[in-house]
Amino acid sequence: MILTAAWAVALTGAPSACSSSSGGSAAPGDDAGSECMPINGPATCPSPPPSYASDIAPIVALHCAGTGCHSPGGAESVHDFTTEQGLHDDRLTVAQQVSLCPTSSSGMPPPGYPQLTTAQRTELIAWASVCLGPNN
Repeated sequence: MILTAAWAVALTGAPSACSSSSGGSAAPGDDAGSECMPINGPATCPSPPPSYASDIAPIVALHCAGTGCHSPGGAESVHDFTTEQGLHDDRLTVAQQVSLCPTSSSGMPPPGYPQLTTAQRTELIAWASVCLGPNN
């Protein structure tokens, strides 16, 4: 499945505490600001496929669960990404939202939080939408 920005925009939701902007700037290699472009994920699962434990979990810990949003007690705790199953349960929404730029109303992570590189965004999209984690 290839994700398009139009498809991803269809899941626009109401902003939460974690989706409000604190106006941060991007670090080198981050996909925030004027240089960010919505991306399409790969059409097929790469070989070898991304591993949850070694590839996906560290990205999610830094950019999603570790920010105080997608973890127990966090502002978005209904979407708890501290476990593989929790992320797997929301995998298609995650793929759609990380395909967008953080400046989009639906893009994740929101501005002011550590941003994903293009490689990290592509890897998350692959794991979530075409490799169909978990245990791929």
